[in-house]
Amino acid sequence: NWKDKKSGLAYARETQERNIADIAPQEEAKLINKELFEPVHRNEAQATRYKNEVRDKINALKVELKPKYEVTEKVSESGLVQLYGEGKIGDDVLNRLGVDVNKIKKSVDAFREVYNDLYSKTNEVLVKNGYAPVEFRKDYFPHFEETKPDTLIGKALTKLGFKMDTRELPTDIAGLTHTFRPGKKWVSNFLQRTTDVATYDAIKGLDNYLDGVADVIYHTEDIQNLRAFESALRYQHSEEVIKEQIDEIMDLDVANEMKQSMIDQVYATAENSLAHYVTDLRAYTDNLAGKKSLEDRTMEHNLGRGIYNITKNVQNRVSANMVGANISSALTNFIPLTQASAVIDTPHLLQATWDTIRGSVKSDGFAEQSDFLINRRGSDKLYKTAVDKLAGATNLMSLFDNITSEIINRGRYYQNVSNGMNEADARVEADQISAKIMADRSKGSMPTVF
Repeated sequence: NWKDKKSGLAYARETQERNIADIAPQEEAKLINKELFEPVHRNEAQATRYKNEVRDKINALKVELKPKYEVTEKVSESGLVQLYGEGKIGDDVLNRLGVDVNKIKKSVDAFREVYNDLYSKTNEVLVKNGYAPVEFRKDYFPHFEETKPDTLIGKALTKLGFKMDTRELPTDIAGLTHTFRPGKKWVSNFLQRTTDVATYDAIKGLDNYLDGVADVIYHTEDIQNLRAFESALRYQHSEEVIKEQIDEIMDLDVANEMKQSMIDQVYATAENSLAHYVTDLRAYTDNLAGKKSLEDRTMEHNLGRGIYNITKNVQNRVSANMVGANISSALTNFIPLTQASAVIDTPHLLQATWDTIRGSVKSDGFAEQSDFLINRRGSDKLYKTAVDKLAGATNLMSLFDNITSEIINRGRYYQNVSNGMNEADARVEADQISAKIMADRSKGSMPTVF
């Protein structure tokens, strides 16, 4: 009863929920959306809440980021926190530098609590999904190395506050990652350290680490489920001769990775009645696991990884600033309120507008309880460049978007409760309606073409 669409583009421009509704029987589509795709949005909201909780805890420490203390090189308070936390400097150095020793020690304790919690949560998920646990490291702080651009343009952009990453992929994986089907987000910090060379900055280190590890904690099960769903569809909609080959491979006494590689080779040349759909589903799951699209990989190869990263960084920031600071563009974010009036009664919409305005002065906690609003707003980085700070201060698009999305979400929620729906169901339904009106842009919600 399933019927494939005529082209891959027909899938790539739609959300996964819409795609499955287009090709599967209605009841099956509802069940698949409930079991596979809706959890992605809930888990992304949980990941964002967790990242906000961690970042709020660290922000409260008020650790300074300006390098002004001479150790082996000039470092900030944030650098001293990491150096002291790793045992590379002691009280004597802190006293000589004239810093607030108690503040540094309190900050180290807070970071250790965060990393211990991340370690525990990560290993619980890894072991549950068949992966080896991450090795415990005493006094752990993530190591990273900030690359310094060696071109005039790169140096100029760095001075302006753009983040540059010109590192190439390691030789042993270059050219191979396009065939790799990750079952979880790849996090470089999980690997064994081979050098002690690092940029010492506790704040930047946590920012780099937190997003990737949160994806492991909250999305690994999603990725595993989607991979299993793809495999089941490929098998079920293949010809009998292909099924026999797959059965033979599954009976082999070899590692799971080898089996999967052999199975992929069989499917690569096999006819499948859902060929376009399973291809788009794989692209969606790859994106959820942090794997670049084929188009981005081709561009990266042609330009070189360094130039590619610089180009993407500048393009994203310039585009965001041009739109964000443009008043006429920002005002278009109020247009969805007109659409919302078709599904939300005027009294509830007016009440939602008033409560949103009041909530912008003193939060009443409404937005934090909505998965849609949490996902839409995301989690702000602890470390911001001058460009980031300027963009945040002038981004009218984001401001108006926050106001409009909350009015719509509140209004629908109020209407649902007024109609007798319980609070939990009212919130879920309000999130779904809000996503249809304004389009959910969070991880796992966008069509694969974007």
